[in-house]
Amino acid sequence: MNNPEIILNLWYLGDDLGMIYSLRARTYVGIGSNEEKLAFLRSRASIDYLVAQPFSIPPRFHIALVDGSVKKKVAATSVSSVDLMGGLIVLFEDAIRELEDALPAQTTLSIPQSPLFCMTPLMADSEDRLHPVTRPNSR
Repeated sequence: MNNPEIILNLWYLGDDLGMIYSLRARTYVGIGSNEEKLAFLRSRASIDYLVAQPFSIPPRFHIALVDGSVKKKVAATSVSSVDLMGGLIVLFEDAIRELEDALPAQTTLSIPQSPLFCMTPLMADSEDRLHPVTRPNSR
C-alpha cells in the first residue's frame, strides 16, 4: 500500500493576542510521498476540526495570573512561551501519546517519533463559531 504511516492533523484554538486555549487532533493513515500526505492533510484541515478529538492545554503549560495577592493558574498558554520551549508541537505531546494509546490493538502501525503533521490555528468569531485560519503550517 505504498508505505502507509500514521499522519496527523493538529489544531489549536487561539486568539489575536497569541493566547491558546485548547487543542484538537486527528490521526489518518497516509500513503504516497510526503508531499501527497501533506496535501491530503491540508485538504482535510479546513473541515475535520469539527470532528477531531479535543484536548486541554497540558497543566505544565498553564499560565499564572496574579491579581493582588491571589495567584491563579489558567488553562491557557501563549504562542510566545511555547515557542521558547520548542515550538507549538510541544503542546501536542500528551495528545499524541493519547492518540497512540487509543489505536486499535490489531494495528501494526504506530505514530512515528517525529510524525508528519499539518498544524492549523482556529479562531472563534463573535458568535463563538470556530474557523480555521488559512495557510496552515506543516511539517
